[in-house]
Amino acid sequence: MISDEFVPPKGTIQRDKVEEWVKQLGEDAEFNFASYGECFIPENLLRNYIKDKNISLTVEAQREIGFLKQKESANKNLANLSIELRKNNDDLSYLSAHQ
Repeated sequence: MISDEFVPPKGTIQRDKVEEWVKQLGEDAEFNFASYGECFIPENLLRNYIKDKNISLTVEAQREIGFLKQKESANKNLANLSIELRKNNDDLSYLSAHQ
């Protein structure tokens, strides 16, 4: 299972707590995968359409992108994360159709 890689090794102090979190999230995920898929495809089709037609983003959208990029960076710093969280870092990946 994908989530197993997030559970710390046996003997780790926080293993039981993290293992319980992963279990709970896994149970929630079972119900959310179908809904996520229904949103994922049209949202990304819209992004592809915007790129293909070279549609300019509004000033409001550009402002929102800047805000979300700064927020992501600040949160990564707070969490002491240096890994990339996004597969695609283009501006459109910061916007969602359901904001």
